[in-house]
Amino acid sequence: INYGYFGKQLSKEYDLLIHLDADCIVCSSLDEMLQSKVQIEGSLNFGSEFMKENNIENKTFLLTILYEDYVTAGVFSVRGEEFWDHWVNLIKHARQLNQVENDTFNLIFHYGNYSTHILDKENVFYGTQSIYKWKRFYLDGERIMCDGRQVRVIHWAGGGKMKKLNYREVGIPEKVCER
Repeated sequence: INYGYFGKQLSKEYDLLIHLDADCIVCSSLDEMLQSKVQIEGSLNFGSEFMKENNIENKTFLLTILYEDYVTAGVFSVRGEEFWDHWVNLIKHARQLNQVENDTFNLIFHYGNYSTHILDKENVFYGTQSIYKWKRFYLDGERIMCDGRQVRVIHWAGGGKMKKLNYREVGIPEKVCER
């Protein structure tokens, strides 16, 4: 997949593009993305549960990018056309990378000349950070919460290795599922 071609065409018509993989459930407003002024925003890829389970602490995943700072190409926003040109060209020449679209997105996010922001470093979950914490989801009024943080997006990342969007079967409390 090369998301860039589609994104480049849309970026000529819109100031802001928000990308959500098809295996995402949007649970609330995306205010941080809508109100931001930075060029690229992304959500973290590796959750704390994954890092604990795999004994990962401050290890690099790609070049000098730590696991804890690696963002996913599954949930992000971009302002401007320049990023899309950069991504399209980099993907063409980076087929040897393990996670082609994620790795190239990270190279641009961390080393490109763009203003960036990691969404999950705030008091919210925007994707894979809430994976495997599902049983701890609860409602606070209309807001879906986990560990004191609002769940804005649930991203079922992991390729074809996991059953997708099975929110009732993974132990998310029924009241949260109903919401």
